[in-house]
Amino acid sequence: AWDKVILPRYAGVLGIRDLSAHNQAMMCKFVAEVLQFSDIPCYQWLASQYCRNNLPSGNRTRDTTFWKGHKTYIPLVLFSSRCSLGSRALVSFWQDQWLEVGRLMFVLPVLYSFAKDKLCSIQSQITQDGWDIQLHPNLSHTATQELQVLLDLIANVTPTAANVDRRVSSLFG
Repeated sequence: AWDKVILPRYAGVLGIRDLSAHNQAMMCKFVAEVLQFSDIPCYQWLASQYCRNNLPSGNRTRDTTFWKGHKTYIPLVLFSSRCSLGSRALVSFWQDQWLEVGRLMFVLPVLYSFAKDKLCSIQSQITQDGWDIQLHPNLSHTATQELQVLLDLIANVTPTAANVDRRVSSLFG
């Protein structure tokens, strides 16, 4: 019966908002703000406390119950948004869509299997001298081919710290 109650009014029912879906959307919006260096002080504070210039992963002893609850939404935010690069600290190299070709974990799956850190940021993969992709040694033939494709894709990408990372929903265009 509940699945009928939450249908829109034009369908002839009550049109009660699905609070679970609404809560999930609000949590994702909150996490997205933390992950893109917002100019709002509370988001800045959360990013400085829990992100420390890298995407949070795993359980850390200093994570509060509040942050543990929010951190569970990070994968959903990553998979439902596209990024434009700025400081590149909170944009996932493999899981975010920051290149036009799509998410690197899907475009280059064999190479992704050799990644040392599957949730690494773009910032962790670039040095002053250029790109330094952190991979496990002894790449397979296919992974070596995919690495060359990756290097061609990112050859002209030069993120600048002067800009801020922007996260835009990819669900609506």
